[in-house]
Amino acid sequence: MITPLAAPLKRSISVDGHDYTVVMSPEGIRITPKGKRKGSEFTWQQLLGGGSALVDALNASLGVVRPNTERISS
Repeated sequence: MITPLAAPLKRSISVDGHDYTVVMSPEGIRITPKGKRKGSEFTWQQLLGGGSALVDALNASLGVVRPNTERISS
């Protein structure tokens, strides 16, 4: 039987020598550099909604504006 995620679950991870705190909750997931207060937060809808939504959410969390690649026909 799989245990439902009813309360936040906090874990640490090291990636390329940098330590992070990962918190999974029923609302989504938050990844924060160890010792910092601000990090990247994603809802489950953003993560499961497709690659484009995830890229937009990640870029927004980093303060990056993605250029509009659609062309308007005259």
